[in-house]
This record gives sequence, C-alpha cells and structure tokens, in this order.
Amino acid sequence: MKKLIAKTENGLVEGLHGWDPRIAVYKGVPYAKPPVGNLRFCSPVPMEPWDGVLKAYDYAPVSMQWTPGIDKDSFWTKEMHPTGPEYDVSEDSLYLNIFTPARSDKENLPVLFYIHGGGFTGGYPAEIEFDWEHMAAKGMVVVSVQYRLGIFGFLACDALSSVYTAEGKGNYGIEDQIAALTWTKRNIKAFGGDPERITIAGQSAGAMSVQCLLASPLTDGLIAGAIIESCVEGDIDGMPVFTNTMAQSEEVGNRFMEKGGYKTLEDLQAIPAEKLLKEVDELLGPGFHFRPTLDNRILTESPLSSYINDRNKRVPVLAGYNRGEMEFLQGPCKKGEDPAIVIATLMFGYIEASQNRTAYLYEFDGDIPGDDNIGSYHGSEMWFAYDALARSDRPFVGKHYDLARQISSYWSNFIKTGDPNGKDTAGYDLPKWEPFSLENEFMMLFKDEPKKNSLETSEKTRELIRQKTGLSI
Repeated sequence: MKKLIAKTENGLVEGLHGWDPRIAVYKGVPYAKPPVGNLRFCSPVPMEPWDGVLKAYDYAPVSMQWTPGIDKDSFWTKEMHPTGPEYDVSEDSLYLNIFTPARSDKENLPVLFYIHGGGFTGGYPAEIEFDWEHMAAKGMVVVSVQYRLGIFGFLACDALSSVYTAEGKGNYGIEDQIAALTWTKRNIKAFGGDPERITIAGQSAGAMSVQCLLASPLTDGLIAGAIIESCVEGDIDGMPVFTNTMAQSEEVGNRFMEKGGYKTLEDLQAIPAEKLLKEVDELLGPGFHFRPTLDNRILTESPLSSYINDRNKRVPVLAGYNRGEMEFLQGPCKKGEDPAIVIATLMFGYIEASQNRTAYLYEFDGDIPGDDNIGSYHGSEMWFAYDALARSDRPFVGKHYDLARQISSYWSNFIKTGDPNGKDTAGYDLPKWEPFSLENEFMMLFKDEPKKNSLETSEKTRELIRQKTGLSI
C-alpha cells in the first residue's frame, strides 16, 4: 500500500491504515509547542515546522491528570477507562488525532471536531466509548483533541500578573481548544476536510467547552455547527453557571499559592508536574477547583449571557441530556418539579427559537443492559451517538444496534448539513426531527426508537425561564 502522507503547514505527517483500511488514521499530531517549563500557565505557542516526515502512529500522552482507570473498583474504570492505565500521562499533551476516509485534499468532507469531557480535570480523546473510525466511515473527517486540564489549564492567581494583565488569565485549556480549532481550520484540507464545515461537539465538560467556544470572540469564522451533550448552562439550582468570575478563580488560585508557600510564576513553573497535581488535592481537597474564567479576552461573558443577549455564534445546534443522569447532576427533585437539566435545555431551546436560530433538542433514555441496572447514566448516549456499542462489555443486542444506527446517523447528518434529518446508514428514512420553536416545542426522545417526547413544559418551569431570560413564553 502507498504511504498515507499529508502536508500540513508544519511539515509532512504520515498516518496508518485503521482497522478498516479505508480509514487513514493520524495520531499524536502536535498543534502547539509543549506547555512545559517557562510555557506552563502561558497561552499556547504555535508549533514550529519540522524536517522530514512526522510518523503519526501513536496516541500522545494524555493531559496531566490522575491516571485514568487506576481504581479497578470504579464504575468509570470498567465502563470507559478499562485501558486507561496503559496510556502515559504528561504535561506535554497538546496534540490532536485525525481519522479520515479521504485520499486526497480535493474531497472537502465535513469535519467533526470533538472535545472530550471529564470535569476539566480528566478524560482523553481515545476513551473506549468513541469509535472515531466508524464515524469517519460515515463520510466525515474526525478530529479529536487534547487540552490542558485542572490547575494546568485553568489556574488564575495574583502571581500570574507578571505575564497577564487583568485579561487572559485562567483559560489556558480553552485557549488550547481554540488553537487546535484554528490549526484544524488551516490544515484540515490536507486530510480531505472542508475548513468551512467544522462542527464542534462535546459531552459534559466537553459540552461546556463547546459553549465557551460559541461564546468566545476569538472563534469567529471557525465554527459551522455545534453539538452539546449534557450540561447546557442554566444558572439554576442543579445546573449552575460553569464559568467563574475572575475574582472567584483568583480566590481559589491565591488560596492554593498561600497554602503551598508559593510566591511567583517562576515558583509554579519549577514544580514537577506530578507534585503540582498531587498538591492540588492535598491543599484544596478533592473536587473540581479549576474551570473556565470570565477573563475579558477568551470569555467576555458567560455562555448563558451570550445566549440571552444574542451574542453567541449563529450556527445550528443539536443539544440534549440523558434521563438517567438527572440525579447524578443535581440530586432528587421535589414532586411536581422539572429536573434542572431539563429546564436548562428547554430554556436554551426557547432562547434560540426567540432569536430565529435553529436548535434540535433531545432526551436520551435508551435501555442500558447489565446487572447493575444503571439506566441512561451520564455519558451513556456516547456509545450510541459515536457508534461504539461493539466496544462495550454490556450485552447489547439487535434493538440497541438499531437505535445506535439511527442516533449516529442523526449526528452524522447534522455534521454534514446542519440538519439531522434524512436517511440512516442503512438507507432508511429517519423519523422526522423538527427544530424547537415557540409554536412547536419539539424534543426528540431516544428510547427504544426515536419519537417525539411527550414532555410538556410546566407553568412553574415557564415562569422560571421567563425570570431568567425575559422571554414571553
């Protein structure tokens, strides 16, 4: 077979044939310099050109975090990280992976740009629930990215004022995503992709990241569509705003500095990465301490504010949640109350519709087989959306594969056209998925088969949405 070589702005990249030889796979392609040494806690620096051919055969180390899957008794180890301990973990992690069915730069295929979740503290793009080769085989180029996590990606403190003004601190992880998206825009044609048709997607913290990119003034012209899976920003009990003010982020960062006895940026840059990671838990306790910040440069306002004020990117959006993750995210609801994740998603739909935008909303409540009776847990839709059931240890059968074919086809159609409707990969017409509107509050329900959700917005929920948005609904 001929070598699979693409010409990027940085140099030549050689990939390998995937398990399906029709798919070319390029792993561990750098999009920025390693953020180590004096580049720790700095904006990503563009990668310099290299000589020769970069052999993109293996995944890069995952971003600095506790080794995924190290706890053998954890639900998440068995479900999503069974091979997690086999991946190296490193601060040198600004790499992306490309999966493409194209064999020339003339094909102009749509592009899926995927951002993994993990609470901004963990996760990686090669998790088992993603079958990127299967998705690429549906006629698209898939780009999966890594970005800085935890304290490495989101620290803001007074000591950083030697590098940053009041603007810019605390969003290195989001800046990494923007750098990767910009690199993709400039280079994806070399892999057969269309730089004008890039759909960004993510689940959980990846969905939060997608919303940050939609709200950021630095992503103009980069995004053609967006997929938001679980975690539409709501600013309501159970679904709070997930961006900090600068004061909030600096309070956490300054507390860490004081407890650790650190004074300067140079102090922080001299600590071994493993020690810095360990000290976060030792000094602040376990938890999600670091997250995106309203820094007046990367983010000038929260995603929710950008929605309400009609300042986010005007692109079609597909957004939803899983029925079984409601208590996972907010705890039990009082009788007669809608779960917060439902309210936040509906609120997003009403806002989009009031501004003549296109939004397709869904609820996933597919049957998840297994002795644990786990239900449609947080993240379970990804097995279906990204066509990965065959990778799971769960006893999925024909009906599950039928549903996965339909859901992944909706996602694929949306990535290609901005509209999920059309045919599935077997050539059958998909049930009609109508955009959410003020006249037709349509939400697709994925259970045994796709159908319109019978969910009706309660008057209490409508009143809460009116209070938050000022809409007359």
